[in-house]
Amino acid sequence: MTERLTTSRVVLPKAQRRRSPRRRWAEWVIERGIFLVSLSAILMVFLIFYGGVAYGEGVKALKISKIDGGSAIEPKEENVLNGTYPISRYLFNYVSPAKDNGAVAEYIAWCLSDEGQVVVKDVGYFPLPKNLR
Repeated sequence: MTERLTTSRVVLPKAQRRRSPRRRWAEWVIERGIFLVSLSAILMVFLIFYGGVAYGEGVKALKISKIDGGSAIEPKEENVLNGTYPISRYLFNYVSPAKDNGAVAEYIAWCLSDEGQVVVKDVGYFPLPKNLR
């Protein structure tokens, strides 16, 4: 064997020191992965996310404006329902017309009922106004 001992480590022959392409790739991914996870943890303090209102617990919701210099609108139920808050959308249940009967029709009717809209509000979403049900 051609190993030489040094004070701090075993030095392998040159042929055994070469890393395979697979190993180099794995090391590259691990090094960058650790860096990206660390970086993302640091940046979480400075990032802005877009998500549903039901997922906003513990998050600061931003007031925004449609135009530069315009007045910023708070993302609250009243502003979303009257259309003044510029970033909002409806959630839809898509149902095949062929299956829109029986239990499926009953479920959709319940979702749109006052009782169903209470559940919508309880989980954190804004309920549909009666004129849209």
